[in-house]
This record gives sequence, C-alpha cells and structure tokens, in this order.
Amino acid sequence: MAITNRTLAPGTQLTVTYKKQPYTAEVVETPDGLRYRLADGREFKSPSAAGAAIMGAGRTCNGWAFWSVEGGEPTSAGENEMATEPAKPKRGRRKAQAEASEANGETKPIIAQLDETFECGECGTTFTTREDVEAHLAEVHPSA
Repeated sequence: MAITNRTLAPGTQLTVTYKKQPYTAEVVETPDGLRYRLADGREFKSPSAAGAAIMGAGRTCNGWAFWSVEGGEPTSAGENEMATEPAKPKRGRRKAQAEASEANGETKPIIAQLDETFECGECGTTFTTREDVEAHLAEVHPSA
C-alpha cells in the first residue's frame, strides 16, 4: 500500500516486491539528514531514488507509491505498475499501454505516463511526446 504519511521516523522499515523479488529499505538518520538505506547498504535521499535504484539504471519512480511501510499492506511493484519505468503502475503509472504501428504491421510498446510523458516499452527511456518515442523505437529498437 502506498505510503500516505510521509513523516517517517528513523528505524522505519520499507518493503516492496518488485519482479517477484522482495526488497527492503530502512529510514536512517545521518549527519546529512534522513536517508533510505537498501539492504545492500546503499543510501538515498528519497524513497523515489531508492526505488529507482531497485528498478535499474535510467528508471524513475514515485517512491511514496512504490514502497510500503513494513507491517502495512504490501506493495507489489509488478512489471506494468510503476512511475517512469518500463512498466509499473499501482504507484502512479497509467496501466494503459498504447501501441505504435509500424509499416510492416508489427506493433511496438509505448507506455503513456500519468505525468503526460511517454515511455519506451523496450528500454524504459522517457520522452515528452509520442512522436519522440515512436522515432526512438524505429531508430533504436527496429526489430522489437
């Protein structure tokens, strides 16, 4: 369940299941302020940055929607459920997936985001217009 109370005390444990793998983060106090520490020891300034690190390079997410407070209703960050990452809503991403038609009749995935951006369904790159992502798909993923 998305985090609605954004005042998290140090020691708060956050959990998520992403691509069928469980992940945790702990809210910790550092000399630089609150940080979100993943189980592997990496620390981030926001739950969004911590969530994006789990999702992979070039990905972004709404960390408040991505994570759940341990003991609360769990969040499952499935493949079409999250912010600006190739497939992940239930945390701020529109699940509707549009398709760009190619001349040969094949379709390529374009994911429309709630923030009115578009994402390449192949690599997760985000674009401001549908035309930009269509050009990207044709150039970078011609056989996808």
